[in-house]
This record gives sequence, C-alpha cells and structure tokens, in this order.
Amino acid sequence: MCHVAQIQGAPSAEDIANSPTLKNITQRGFIVAGSAFKYKNLNIRNPSTGKQEGFYVDVGKALARYMLGDEGKIKWRYAAGTALGNVLFVDRGDVDLLLDPVAQNPDFKKVVNFSDPVLLSGSAFLVKKGSSFRGMENITDDTTVIYDKSNTEIGFVKAKHPDAKYIAFWDTLDVLDALQSGKGDVFTTFYPGLLNMAARYPEYMIVGRYTDKYLPMCSKKDDLVFLHYLNGFLKTLKDSGEYDRIYDKWLTPYGANQRPVGVTAADLPPMKPGDWAANNYVAPDANREAIIARAEANSPTLARIKQRGALIVGNAFKFQRFSFPSPDRGEPQGFMVDLTQSLARHILGEGGKVIWKVIPDEDDVTPVQRGDVDAIIDIVYLGAQMEKLDVVNFSEEIFRSGGVLLVRKGSFIQSLNDITDQTRILSARGGEQTLRRIRVRAPNATYLSFATYDEAFAALKEGKGDLVSGLAPYLFNCAVQDQNYTLVCKFLERPTSVVSRKDDPAFNDYINDFLRSWRSSGQYEKMFQKWFVPYGGNMIR
Repeated sequence: MCHVAQIQGAPSAEDIANSPTLKNITQRGFIVAGSAFKYKNLNIRNPSTGKQEGFYVDVGKALARYMLGDEGKIKWRYAAGTALGNVLFVDRGDVDLLLDPVAQNPDFKKVVNFSDPVLLSGSAFLVKKGSSFRGMENITDDTTVIYDKSNTEIGFVKAKHPDAKYIAFWDTLDVLDALQSGKGDVFTTFYPGLLNMAARYPEYMIVGRYTDKYLPMCSKKDDLVFLHYLNGFLKTLKDSGEYDRIYDKWLTPYGANQRPVGVTAADLPPMKPGDWAANNYVAPDANREAIIARAEANSPTLARIKQRGALIVGNAFKFQRFSFPSPDRGEPQGFMVDLTQSLARHILGEGGKVIWKVIPDEDDVTPVQRGDVDAIIDIVYLGAQMEKLDVVNFSEEIFRSGGVLLVRKGSFIQSLNDITDQTRILSARGGEQTLRRIRVRAPNATYLSFATYDEAFAALKEGKGDLVSGLAPYLFNCAVQDQNYTLVCKFLERPTSVVSRKDDPAFNDYINDFLRSWRSSGQYEKMFQKWFVPYGGNMIR
C-alpha cells in the first residue's frame, strides 16, 4: 500500500518563477486552502480534537506533502459557504485554492481555473441499509420520493416517473422524520448532502447516482502554471493508490462510487449555463429579448406598472440591512430597497418610481394574491411543503436566509461542530426550528430561551451565553447594534425570492431575467458588500 510520504513533487524553480501562486506559497512556507466546512467526511471540524478532517483535508495534506515535504504545511480558511461566494474567495486571492464541493459552473470558469476532477458528485438516493432499492429503475407508481427543493435535478426523476408520489422539504431534519416515520421510501439530493446524512445516521446508505457532477479544485484564473501543477499532483495521487486509500477511509462505507476514474478536465463535455442553476447563479439568458417581448405582450402586471408609471411593492420593513426606515428621515433603505429601485429602473427607466406598501407580515403573500401590490420583495418563506407555490409565483433566488449563529467576533465557535456540552445557547421565541437542528448535535448543552431576540442579545453581551441561535434577518438586527458581534455558520436554508401573482408567469419570467442581468452586471455583489458583509453577510449568500 502506498502512503502520502511516497508521493512528492516539489515545484521547479521555473514553475515558481512563472506562477504567482507557487511563489507566494513557497515564500510563506504553507498552502492556504479554502473550504466551507459544511459536509461531514468531506471537510468538517472535529469538535473533540478541534481539527479539520475528511476526504478533502487528506487530499490537502497530500498536496502539502507533495509540494512542501510536510503534510502539516497547509492552513484552512473558512469560505463563504456557497458556490458563488467560494469562487470569489479564490478570485480575490484570499486563498491559494479551493478544496470544497464546487461544481464546474461555466460562468465561474470565467474567473477561476478548474483542475481535473477531485470527486464525482451528482444526485443519488438515500435508503435504509438492507433495502432492495438500488436506483431510478426501482421507482414505481407506489414509490414516495422525498426530495430537497434546492435540488433542481429532481426533474430527471419526475420526467421518468411522473406518477410516483413526491414530497419536498428544505430541512434535512424534516426529511429524516419523513423517512423514519415511513412517509417516504427514498430521499434524493446532491451527493454531499446525502453523505452528511449517511455519515450521521449509519442505518442509511447512498445508492443509484443518476447525474454526474465533476468537482475540481479551483485556483486563480491567471495562473495556468499552478493549474498544471495541481493536475500533475492529482495524477500522481491517483496513480500511486493514495487517492483510493483516502477515498476508502472517508467515503466507501456510505455507498455510491464517486471516484472520477480516468477522467480529466479535457474529457468533460461543454457546459451550458442552464445546467448549473442549483449553484445559486444563472447567467443572463441568451434569448432575453424573447423573454422581455413575451412579458410585454402577455403580462398584465407589467402592463399595469407601465400604465400607472410606478411599481407597487409590499415590504414589512422589519429587518436592518434588508429593508428598514432610515433613522434621520424615515425613508426606505437597505438591500431589498436597492434591489426594488433597480427593478423599477429596469421597467420604467427611473429607480424612484416605486410605491411602497407596508405589509403586516413579511411572510404573508395575500397582498399579492389580492392584487394590492405588484410584488413582495421581502423575506418570504416558501413553507415547509412549498405550499405557497400553489397561490403565488416565486422568482429565482435572491439569496439564502436561514438559521445562523450570532457570536462575539473572535469566538472559537464558527460551526455547529464547535458546540459542546459546555456551550450556553440563547434563543428567542420563534426560533424553535433552528434550535431543533442544534439539539440533535448537542442535546446536553445549556439552552436559555427569551421572549425576544433583543433580550437574547442583551444576555449574550452580559456573558450569560456563548451564542444566540436564530433566523438570519433577526440576528442582523442585533449585529448592527454592536459591531463586536457577527453572524457565523448558516445551518438551515431558507431561499428568498421575489413574489408575484400566480396567474402571471410572464412577469415572473421577466423578474428572473432582471435578476440574472442584475447579478451579471456586478450590482448584486456591490449591494451585498454594502449592506451585509460587515456584519457576517456571507451567511446569507
């Protein structure tokens, strides 16, 4: 059996001279690698040892040994936690490379280099061990398939088995409850998410991958020498047998062979922007003129907006940095306000042509149903079963809110894996779903509940707890009060979209086209940096 010590390939003097990344690494004496630390057995912090561990960690150690002769010469930096955020992390030069599950989105390829595949991901199924179910071919009309709504590839399953039964959730704990209670037969999502569950609940295993997504290392776009060096390392790692040893240690026990055997980047088919919508970023539609023309001809909402000369938008104005009245003049401001003004400018040519209607509850879609507003641009939750899709349209994602932690800056707590039996966890009424996720991980921690988030935050500042758990918009309200505190660790996903009338799909298409062009123009990133980043904004990318 080969070991890491047997694969070494220090860069040549010529490579170092021609590669800014190799030059930086050799001068500082260690590699800086980025990861979101989200997936068990891929790259996650062990709460007992405080060290990173998993498949990607061992690949990173092998790279450090290969390059610098010492597997300890690699340091990890927490990346944003989403594909787009992680790619920007590399592009800015915050890390030398990304070792994390990022699929090869063609738009990301414009700003980073993709190495040969490190791992083969894709969508598959989670079943109980001992089940006869092995994949798509075993689905019948009587099968109940549970799926993660964020996985757009469920369409492949529905197309092949339209008469099977389907249940959708956002929260994996709801998925687990449904599986264990017999409400569903199988669960499908992307491989890293399935691995999270299989590694945590040993009675389940992964079977039947039905799509292929090759996961590379990401490095700086302008450094081809470093890219070639990484590909040389991967070839040596695989040829030596060391790759198989690492794979068998971390991944083999949970089923599904995800080895990218014999595949290089050159072997992969050309990618289209639409192939990768699940990465939270879609390039502007090549046929956007047709989308706009269709909306102009068929959207009653767009016609009304143009006739009255103003866009009517509902918002509760509850959340700092999202949408809130300015303290001096009481005028609307925030990320959602800037977004709305950009949409008004897109439709009417002027950003100021917005009529705001204050709605009592940001999660109530009835103002759109009644026609009181053209759209709701606020933090609207789809519902555990996506039941609101039956009555209104949701656009593509603006960003993902969800459950996060609020901690003092510099706290060692950066993820759920850092929570121990000694951790004091504060929460507020309404945050029960986020607590549920934490209690599974740390049932013996100390839990203190308060009537409001302000009371929980006051207790944190008084030293009565180590963190506040809750929904990101509420915790942003706290973080802006005291810049000694920040948001970390998004552990529950709640996508946020523009809400419009169900009977006007053309207007929803128009909004989606606007959101794509808005992202592509750089305005999204500019607004995000302005309103969120100083307070832990990467937690909602």
